[in-house]
Amino acid sequence: MANEEWVSLSAEGSPMRTMVYKPTAKPRGGVVLIHGGYGLDSGVMRLAKRLALVGYTVAGPDMYHREKGEPDKDVMARIAQLTWSGAKADLSASVAWLTTNADVDGGKIAVLGFCMGGALAWLAGAEMPFKTAVLYYPHDIFKPFGKDGVVPFDVTPKVPVLGQFGADDTNPSPEDAKKLAARLSEKNTPQQFYHYQGAGHGFVGANPQLHRQIQANTSIDRTIGWLDMHLIASKAGGFFLD
Repeated sequence: MANEEWVSLSAEGSPMRTMVYKPTAKPRGGVVLIHGGYGLDSGVMRLAKRLALVGYTVAGPDMYHREKGEPDKDVMARIAQLTWSGAKADLSASVAWLTTNADVDGGKIAVLGFCMGGALAWLAGAEMPFKTAVLYYPHDIFKPFGKDGVVPFDVTPKVPVLGQFGADDTNPSPEDAKKLAARLSEKNTPQQFYHYQGAGHGFVGANPQLHRQIQANTSIDRTIGWLDMHLIASKAGGFFLD
């Protein structure tokens, strides 16, 4: 079983609605989950619930909480209003909540992102104290993000990176994924990239035209295995699964 709730956090003085999924027992670790351009949709929720069912507490902040008035219907226009500095504050607030309100060890927290969130997870793996980063089809990772013009690819994660890519995707394309892998290799950053045949962008998302059930489930199983290895594995190479 997993418990779902919504909490209100504060990021730079702005109230931030945050989706939380908790396991019923003491958490094995924590995950800050960054949504894609369409926000906290059912695809994001589905993965968060799966992670909670195997023992991880998940906090998913609404990255659009600074918007005023009605949301812009153009997803790219909404993303263009974000900033990396603001996103970093959102992620920091989520980490603080996990450690102070959810009994999560601060050294056992991962960042995971979809689409634009994948690009932000790459940045977070480079500049924030997460244990590992999981990227689901990181969109526009070679272009300036939002209003402050930070280019994710200008930095390199310092923590192990798991990449989940649709083989039919065009942004990121398979060639884009090779560039990311090469950059990580240059910096000796541990990595594991998977490419799913018959899947494109958003294959774990809520859009039924894009969602691919088998590929999505396989990727989530691999994500859980990756988190187990990097968040709860002992230094001796074994696992303590209590």
